[in-house]
Amino acid sequence: MDNSLTNIPEIIREASKSPLGIFALIIILLFSVSYGFFVSEDGLLKIIAFTMLFIGAILYGVSIYKTAEKKKKENSPQEGD
Repeated sequence: MDNSLTNIPEIIREASKSPLGIFALIIILLFSVSYGFFVSEDGLLKIIAFTMLFIGAILYGVSIYKTAEKKKKENSPQEGD
């Protein structure tokens, strides 16, 4: 366990090199935040809070995907060149 905690900066650095890695970090953060904040709340509040956080993560993932696709199109050679 101690070894994994010392490697956190390296894990974040490697994961941030790709859009899917960033999205994976968001999912891990989503789980940690929702568990920490809502562990002692009743079931309905947990479901509502997790659903809202999950929708936000999905929308952020879509944004990452669209940005990556846009950059890919900008960097690809044009047919008319």
